[in-house]
Amino acid sequence: MTFNEEQIQAIEWFRGPLLVLGTPGSGKQWDAIYTKEKREELYKKEKSSHTIVKPPKVGRNDPCPCGSGKKYKKCCGANL
Repeated sequence: MTFNEEQIQAIEWFRGPLLVLGTPGSGKQWDAIYTKEKREELYKKEKSSHTIVKPPKVGRNDPCPCGSGKKYKKCCGANL
């Protein structure tokens, strides 16, 4: 899907700068609008905003995270 200049301006006015999905710096129409460094910065910001970081799972035979010293399966994981 391609947008003409009027549509791009309307979208940017409504929701902020519109970036072309793909690799940083892709889309020749953005060369005149943003520098390569700015495009890479915006790409990294957008990419990192969707990253979900989960803590490591506790294994059955690992020490219980509650600090009791027992194995997880004999402590907090016994009722699962």
